[in-house]
Amino acid sequence: MPDDAEIAAEALVRKVTADQDDPAFLRLLGEASPGSELRLALEAVREQVGRRGRPDDDTLRRLVNALRLHFSWETLPLRSYRVKLRRPGHEPSEEGEEQDAVATPESGRPEQVTSPPPATGTPPYTGDSDTVDWMGPGPEEHADRRRRPKRRPTGSARRLFPERKPRPEHGDSAATDRFLIAHLPGRAPQSAEVSLVVRISERPSGWAAASARLARLSVTAEGAKVSILVQCSPGLAPIGSLEQVLSVPGRGDSEPVRFAFHARSPGLHRVRVMAFAGGTFLTELELEVSVEPGGPAVEGEPVVATLDKLRSRPGEVTLQVRSDGERTVFQLLSDSYLFEPVLAQASAGDPAVAVERTLDTLKQLAAGRGAYSPATAARWLQETGIGLWEQVVPGLIKEQFWQLRDQISSFTIATSHDVVPWELLYPLRPGSDHGFLVEQFPVLRRVFGQQRCHRISISPCTYVLSGRSPANARQEIDALSAVLGAAGVVDELDALLDLLASGRCGPLHFACHNSFSPQAGSAIEMNGGPFVPALLNSATVRNSLAAQSPLVFLNACRTAGSVPEYTRMVGWAQQFMAAGAGAFVGTLWPVRSDSAGAFAELFYGFLQAGEPLGRATLLARQTVVREQPDPTWLAYTVYGDPHARTH
Repeated sequence: MPDDAEIAAEALVRKVTADQDDPAFLRLLGEASPGSELRLALEAVREQVGRRGRPDDDTLRRLVNALRLHFSWETLPLRSYRVKLRRPGHEPSEEGEEQDAVATPESGRPEQVTSPPPATGTPPYTGDSDTVDWMGPGPEEHADRRRRPKRRPTGSARRLFPERKPRPEHGDSAATDRFLIAHLPGRAPQSAEVSLVVRISERPSGWAAASARLARLSVTAEGAKVSILVQCSPGLAPIGSLEQVLSVPGRGDSEPVRFAFHARSPGLHRVRVMAFAGGTFLTELELEVSVEPGGPAVEGEPVVATLDKLRSRPGEVTLQVRSDGERTVFQLLSDSYLFEPVLAQASAGDPAVAVERTLDTLKQLAAGRGAYSPATAARWLQETGIGLWEQVVPGLIKEQFWQLRDQISSFTIATSHDVVPWELLYPLRPGSDHGFLVEQFPVLRRVFGQQRCHRISISPCTYVLSGRSPANARQEIDALSAVLGAAGVVDELDALLDLLASGRCGPLHFACHNSFSPQAGSAIEMNGGPFVPALLNSATVRNSLAAQSPLVFLNACRTAGSVPEYTRMVGWAQQFMAAGAGAFVGTLWPVRSDSAGAFAELFYGFLQAGEPLGRATLLARQTVVREQPDPTWLAYTVYGDPHARTH
């Protein structure tokens, strides 16, 4: 049977479908805190109803989970806010009455609660729609927590949610909600030992005063293994390993694991906790501790993050790249091996110097002005990719890659300010030549702080033009509109910022010029001023794009400046993903306009055909390389979950 949250969600959806300004819906929307999961879920439901007539299944589940979470912290139980479904023409059961057993407060023994018969003179039910009443908290429910008698509806009406199956017994595959919970002191004295305690729980209550939304997990009766990886600020010196494995039982909570640090310098220090099932990223969270000379030790609030499906995807590999400005640490994660971190030695080379040497030739090839013939240009690209692989990747990481290579189904690079153009690398060893890294399997990136997003929206799309757009920008928009539809064209900066702040921003496709300078950074010149990543700061705080999880495609056909341009997309990707985008696509160097349009059209087409994000990227690259002699197919970098699909 559906629970209170599912019944309430059904009624809310029906009410807002009938009237987007329904008072009951707006009342609950007003009660939800700005930026809360309930507020975001309600706004997403309302927006999708207005746009397509009904919300999708993921949004419905999100609303159910948000209702459960919201009312778990209210003094009033969710049951007092649940919905009573009434249909005209309700008939009692064959026995004449429907009964529920509830425990009486006095005896604790069940008593029979009898449903009253329907009122006489009620017209028969003749339609498929429900008449739904939103029942607010009645005084009798405050006084008595008994379950209200239920009526069994007649007629044919499709449920928004399937009836829930009984919870599996212990020993069967258990599906339950899980949370990654971490606790770190809020303040600590300098030179003290600081403990980070991490565990996985079925309930956030008891450990946390606030919680993320629920998610459905699948853990077998034998349990599951989750790798916990921790990163810390330089002011915290790790005592022991920063990687531990949590054993999650089929039922109940895991045993906690402890990470210890020496608080060696004062200041505010951050700690990031990441969870992986094999090479599959699950979730992450961030904590802070303030270290003060002679200061007190003060407990901090626990932090809770939602765990995604607690199982690894076969062949999914993640390469983590972390840098503190002085050194770079690489680590490969897979469902087969958890390799130790590898510190990049000086012999690995400076990637900035190595890549800068290739930029001029890449620009010339993209512009069709290179000194090489198409065949020689292809050879130059290959030799450049091999050189970068040899120069910037530590030897031990290469060995681990070849150990995993035949098992890899997707390859994700998790990094923040990474300067390595992974899309250009060409792994090679004697007897093993499989082409560029991006030719072999889906290669995507993930910035730290980016949560998994299984569903992304790509239509209807809003198209953004820069002040001086590429020559074929309108042609590109016309071609994509035939595939994605058009929500509008924006070329004014204020209009774009208003859309981003509205909470209703859908997919964005930029057909533009993106300039870069060491002083001003990355910028898109628009009517009204330059659009720069810093103008997304409020959107990242409010998570303004999360309701739609849109794809943001920055198809920059030309750039200006002579600095390391391959790093210019990092700021855009971090900001858009932090604002809640489901995926981000950009170029690492200038690309030819016609090739850029061809790649975009192919990429969107594969997504609409049902391909996941990673495979759509791979297929678009493979198709373009066969048809275009320039290096455009290598220029695109994609951020997101390789298994994400469109709504």
